[in-house]
Amino acid sequence: MDSNLFDLAVPEGWSISRIETESAEYVNTGFVPGFILQIGPEGREPLVVTGDVAGVVRGEQVTRPDTSIPRAVRITIQLKPEAVQRLRDYANANPDTLIVADFNGQIKAAPSLPATDPALLSFDLSLLDLPLAELEARYFTTTIERNGL
Repeated sequence: MDSNLFDLAVPEGWSISRIETESAEYVNTGFVPGFILQIGPEGREPLVVTGDVAGVVRGEQVTRPDTSIPRAVRITIQLKPEAVQRLRDYANANPDTLIVADFNGQIKAAPSLPATDPALLSFDLSLLDLPLAELEARYFTTTIERNGL
């Protein structure tokens, strides 16, 4: 919405900081050829590899333009059922072992395993220092339309 529609006068003693959220839902989106994703315990054989990914389903970016706080970028992938089972079995048998996602040899991140859908894995890629649009252009296989929120 146009900010002119709102009275943004800041009361005395208050401050306002702006947060911009960009969110994208993807359909039929995967990783580009040659991309390597490995997920598993650090220093051991991966439990999940790129071929186990059914698709990239969501991307999110949060920017705070009024501050020096770096943008936060997160993606969510959907795993194939057999990969979900391998990962869950390992996590249940080894609850104290950290599972790590190696994103194309550029960054390692601990994936979130949401309880709402066991086939989804989400991880923070902020340390790549790439905006979501550039991440999409470099690593995803489809044309993307984004919606700012």
